[in-house]
Amino acid sequence: MLAHLTGPTGPTGHVTTIDVDDDIVDGARTALAAVGIDNVTVILGDGALGHADNAPYDRIIATVSAHAVPHAWLDQLAPGGRLLTPLRLRGTVARSIAFEPHDGAWRSVSSEMNTFMPLRQGIADDPRRLVPLTRDGTVTLVTSGGQEIDAEALSDVLHQPTTQVWTGPTFRGQESAEWLGLWLACTMPSGLNRMPAKPQAIESGLLSAPYPSSTACFDQTALTSLTRRKASHTASDGAGLYEFGVIGHGPGGDTLAEQVADAVRTWTAITAAARSSSRSSHSTTPRPPDVRAASPSPTPSTGSSSSGAEMDVGLIAHRFPLVARPRPACPPLVEWIAQLRDMAHTAHTDGDRTLAAAVQNKAALIAATAA
Repeated sequence: MLAHLTGPTGPTGHVTTIDVDDDIVDGARTALAAVGIDNVTVILGDGALGHADNAPYDRIIATVSAHAVPHAWLDQLAPGGRLLTPLRLRGTVARSIAFEPHDGAWRSVSSEMNTFMPLRQGIADDPRRLVPLTRDGTVTLVTSGGQEIDAEALSDVLHQPTTQVWTGPTFRGQESAEWLGLWLACTMPSGLNRMPAKPQAIESGLLSAPYPSSTACFDQTALTSLTRRKASHTASDGAGLYEFGVIGHGPGGDTLAEQVADAVRTWTAITAAARSSSRSSHSTTPRPPDVRAASPSPTPSTGSSSSGAEMDVGLIAHRFPLVARPRPACPPLVEWIAQLRDMAHTAHTDGDRTLAAAVQNKAALIAATAA
């Protein structure tokens, strides 16, 4: 498709593609030759190194997960070019992020949820570790390189006493919780991690309605997982609503569950404030350019059991555009803190001192964690 877009039917251009497996490279060369495509060079090598001989590139697209942006990709991109790469943030949460140069830095213009197999050659590679949480292998914790974890301490954690904490805010049944997941990944000490479970673990009662995908946080001997239940009320249009809960396992699981639940509540409060601010300012001034550039596609609304208001779960991304440093591992906390404080000031000005205090406290907590 790229060969077609850059070839005879479009601007005359060339495509360079790289893979580390020789059988894939041989197969690609054979297939391209069979259909007469001659403006593609297939390279056997480490994709993290790029291919300087054919640089600069107008677009660089990585179909492999990385824990940071390799320097070669930025160096080989043409002025005004765009880099699209699946980037692991914290834990096993990954986003496919499009970067463009902006005022001497690389700023995201798009962020979408997805995941790819990791780089394998040692430059920005993204190693994974599987930690069994049950003796029969029915539940596994997937962690990433750089995370410190005591696998032995967590080996029997699901058979320890549990605690449940329900968070209050509600979401529509078919609504993606990806932005909430991104928030938890960047605010919880261990990030957010996948915890795949086989049906036997649920049927036996070992796990209670675990939420799929990235759900688990851990801290020494404690582990939490997300769950949800149907709310007793519906949204304003009659849609079904669900409430997220946090289940804590093992010693210290109750404390960790409260921390995760507090993070969920803070996120929904910030999202509500962002939506309120957006509604107030939309009629007078457009969004700032950096906010508009980072805005994702519209997402379904949510209902809040605490206020009855509905909110757009994607709005959190409007407030937190990602900036790429030479080797970014997480969104810039300094910008997050500044924007949280701005939201706290807005809430205080609007007379909502409870929300202002909650947001200000979260800003202080993140600042202390960053320090």
